[in-house]
Amino acid sequence: MNKADINYEKAAEIEKFCNENNIPVFSKIPYDKDVTLAQIEGKSVVEFSNCNATVSIKNLWKEVFNAIG
Repeated sequence: MNKADINYEKAAEIEKFCNENNIPVFSKIPYDKDVTLAQIEGKSVVEFSNCNATVSIKNLWKEVFNAIG
């Protein structure tokens, strides 16, 4: 879930929908200004910075790879 910390009510609504429909929520990626700065530089945020969004994205990829085995 991208920018999950901007609107907690909407994030909770999305998470509830996912839970009710057996859709896993692997990660909640926080808003981070470094994402915009990376886009301006023409890079992914993972290349650009080790910010909170990057940490969440890396953890997400670990979860996805663990889920698919």
